[in-house]
Amino acid sequence: MIGHIKIDRKILEWEWYQDIKVFHFFLYLLLKANHKDGNWKGTPIKRGQVLIGREKASKNTGLTESEIRTCIKKLLLTKEITSTSTNKNTLITICKYDVYQGGNYAISQQNDQQTSRQLANRLPTNDQQIATNNNVNNNKEDNNVFNKYPLPENFNGLPEVKIGIVQQLLKITKQTDLTEVQIIGLWEVFKKQTLTGKKYYEFEDDVYSHFINWSKNQKIEKNGSSKTGSRSVGKSIEFDEP
Repeated sequence: MIGHIKIDRKILEWEWYQDIKVFHFFLYLLLKANHKDGNWKGTPIKRGQVLIGREKASKNTGLTESEIRTCIKKLLLTKEITSTSTNKNTLITICKYDVYQGGNYAISQQNDQQTSRQLANRLPTNDQQIATNNNVNNNKEDNNVFNKYPLPENFNGLPEVKIGIVQQLLKITKQTDLTEVQIIGLWEVFKKQTLTGKKYYEFEDDVYSHFINWSKNQKIEKNGSSKTGSRSVGKSIEFDEP
């Protein structure tokens, strides 16, 4: 599976954010959900839907089948999802998928739309299409624009929500639990290797998205160490020199 999803920082205000199991499972649903309509073995699966089997979902997330049932009940309770079950699978619909992945998180959607309209009214006609572009995963209206080629000094710390995303992503894809310090170590190596002033990024969030995908491709063993390098970062992860 390739591609990426959008996670707005306002997810820190979400009522299930501190429920680690629910947050982990919901992030798994966002990663697995269809970004466009499709079919699987004759079953229509629309954009924002995902067909899961509890046994496979348990293996992929590290949650027990009982914990997954509990997560589903909680998400149903707050109308984050709807679900239709069969003997083998459960079709889950993420109710606000277009809000999450269309560029405006629910809490700030109305304010962001108003800001976009005000900006569009001030721009020349040719630029209005840029301000109102709402393609999936390409809405950049809330991000900071770089001059053209960012350097490591353009960034200080890594936002907490990005640290959480990488931790969850590596837990899902590599069954590896990394600490916040280790994720920051990854970030520092990424900045040194990638932000050389030669690679173009139009928006700040493009850099974070690249870092998240870069982290997923690192050869990290289950014990938290890397197979690729010679220089240690933190206590147990090693990376190649750039």
